[in-house]
Amino acid sequence: MTLLQPYERPPELFCGYECNSESDRPVQYPVACSPQAWATGSIFQLLQMMLNLVPDAPENQLRIIDPLLPESIKQLSLNNLRIGSTLLDLEFERSGSSTACRVTKKRGNLRVIIEA
Repeated sequence: MTLLQPYERPPELFCGYECNSESDRPVQYPVACSPQAWATGSIFQLLQMMLNLVPDAPENQLRIIDPLLPESIKQLSLNNLRIGSTLLDLEFERSGSSTACRVTKKRGNLRVIIEA
């Protein structure tokens, strides 16, 4: 889904309007400001909560505890996720009511613990 904001910026807010069925895009909220820093940060917080990422840079580890993608998202990839000095690529895939996770690339010595 592409946002209707210039330069692919996230909108200030998401409102309760239905999507435009012709383009399958969110309806633009005409009085919203762009860009909004807190709106951008909320995307990362949403990902962290949905995937249940628990980073611990001082201990050099990442715990992923029972991740769960919503039914509308079957697959999600995170590339170049930085924790401490390590870069990770992670792939999540929903099958039925569970979500699997795998590390597809790791640059550094971070310990990744996947708890399902």
